[in-house]
Amino acid sequence: QKTHDDLLKQKKILEDSHSNKREKYETLEIELKKYDEEIENNRNKILELMNEQSRLISRNEILSENINDLEKKMSSWQNDHQNILNQIEEVQKSIIENETKIKLTVNQIEKLDEEKSLLSLRVTENTNKIEALKSQNNKNNIDISECSSKVGLLKKMEADNEGLSKGVKEVILNRNLNGICGAVANLITVKPGYEKALEAALGSQMQNIIIKTSNDAKKCIEFLKEKKLGRVTFLPIDSISGKVLSYSDEGILALDAIKYKDEYMDIAAYLLGRTVIVEDIDKALAISKKYKNSFRIVTKDGDIFNAGGSITGGSIFTSNSIFTRRKQISELEEMLKGLELKRCDLELEIKELLGVNEDLLLEL
Repeated sequence: QKTHDDLLKQKKILEDSHSNKREKYETLEIELKKYDEEIENNRNKILELMNEQSRLISRNEILSENINDLEKKMSSWQNDHQNILNQIEEVQKSIIENETKIKLTVNQIEKLDEEKSLLSLRVTENTNKIEALKSQNNKNNIDISECSSKVGLLKKMEADNEGLSKGVKEVILNRNLNGICGAVANLITVKPGYEKALEAALGSQMQNIIIKTSNDAKKCIEFLKEKKLGRVTFLPIDSISGKVLSYSDEGILALDAIKYKDEYMDIAAYLLGRTVIVEDIDKALAISKKYKNSFRIVTKDGDIFNAGGSITGGSIFTSNSIFTRRKQISELEEMLKGLELKRCDLELEIKELLGVNEDLLLEL
């Protein structure tokens, strides 16, 4: 009995235990199912997470690539930025240099403008000078023309023996008459400054004809009578003789105021050997008194103190004065030379200024 009870008890215990265990099992089943669900959920989550991880990894790779690209771009941008900064710096330097160049250029332009103004001023000044020189040259050319005309006229008068009488001219020009040397006026040369004195001293004797012989003079006189050409005085070299005054006081002997050929020495002495030339009438008066009017004295103005005491003076009609005419020819020829030289100088100066202006205009 006891054993049965024990077994029953044991059975009961076992049944209770089994019931408890079933309950536990069921509980555990429930829990296990729960866990399974959780595991499944977690697995799903894990899968999701893994998918997310994969997605994130992919995205991370993409982002990494993007980051790399961006880093490369950033590096490139930094390089570009640096290049741009360098370019900006170069541009700034270039701007500064250009500003400096611009200032220099402006200064050069201002300087060139000043130089241009100066060059223009020089051109204007030179042009005015050229016009003034042309005006001078025109006037000078007129003077040359007038001077040449005067010289030509006086030379023609000289060639025509103007101032000599018709008879003298006819004798001199007649080639059939022998022994004729020429008129006194044409055979002596007067030193400058003594023309009036010699014209006064010689007077009509300037028209005397110097001739070789007395016989030649005879034939000339016959010609004059035949042609009714008036009277002429002849001075035959073979018969004329003259004395020369010994004089060493103030003034000079008239012979020392002329030049002539040696063959006319006696003729010159005959005409002027006893004539003295002094500066003015006061000196002539003093010398004539001193030497008691023993020889002829002539002033440079042509006043005459004759031997013996007579005095001739006053104004002189000089239109036909041969020596004065020759003096005028000589003076005019010298003047003409000066005028010609002046014309050359003026034309050269004008040419030089025109050349300077051409160069200046090229510079402008």
